[in-house]
Amino acid sequence: MGEKIWVIGEPELDGVPKKGRANDPVAETGEKGTTAHLDESQKSPAVSFSLSMLVWGGGHLFIGQWRPGLIYLGAMALFYGLLSAAAVYRDVLARFLSGRPGVMVAVLALFFIGLMFWMFSAVDAYYRTLRSRSEPFLGVERKLWAFGGSLLFPGWGQFLNSQSRKGMVFLFFGAAGIFSLFAMFVVAEVWPLLPWDESLHFYERFLVGVLLLVPVVFIMWLVSIYDAFRSCENFLRYKQRSKMAGKRFRGKGFLRDLVPQTSTVLGFLLAVSLGMQFFPKQQYLIFLDQVQIEMINSHMSIIPEWIQKAIELIS
Repeated sequence: MGEKIWVIGEPELDGVPKKGRANDPVAETGEKGTTAHLDESQKSPAVSFSLSMLVWGGGHLFIGQWRPGLIYLGAMALFYGLLSAAAVYRDVLARFLSGRPGVMVAVLALFFIGLMFWMFSAVDAYYRTLRSRSEPFLGVERKLWAFGGSLLFPGWGQFLNSQSRKGMVFLFFGAAGIFSLFAMFVVAEVWPLLPWDESLHFYERFLVGVLLLVPVVFIMWLVSIYDAFRSCENFLRYKQRSKMAGKRFRGKGFLRDLVPQTSTVLGFLLAVSLGMQFFPKQQYLIFLDQVQIEMINSHMSIIPEWIQKAIELIS
């Protein structure tokens, strides 16, 4: 029998890394392949949401889900293609809609569905990215990002703060605001072509409903901005004070967190309205008189009555 010869090699001279070495991903993490895919699995839901708000399906493409991303991107191309065609042929479309109230309602409904599809693409990208992470998403740590997000669109900042529940509420109001502006534009285009019959009253009632929605959307937009800023600020203070790890400051609850923010914004608007009382009333009366005369000349009846009541209240 020949003697066994043991060769003791130098670790730094071994050219082929083996399992269990310090430079092996499995040895570093304890889980096979975790290190190799760490960056891919920790992509930010805030980035996915923001990309999908800018370009439908952008968040899905960001996390590598090409099929839903391309579907949303195609829906965006179709949506804006139809809007562009309507803008180019708006005179023809206005004449077509002038005598067909039912068709106009269908057009506005399709526009609102398109807006909802846009919102859904962003929310879907957010949750898909959230589920792909191995660590919880705590939200952004810069107040200006949350503030700027909700300044651009209601609810955006809440998603950056990892408060998707509140974010979806504000997103709905944002979509309602865009819908109201679009509806007012369509009614303004169609109104001069309307026949003086019952359809005139239908369009005016519809316009009144849209006008009532505008101040509500504006207030909720301001609440979204303030809430996003304050929520991020509270989270950063709580994190610094408690030195927590891996947990997000959730506040006191959905309504208990939202009601104080809404009250603050309403108080601010009340203070602004009280400050406007220092301006001469005659300026308001002249403006309202001009609007009322223009509405009457446009064969409206409901809105001029409301303006007359406002004039009597101010006087």
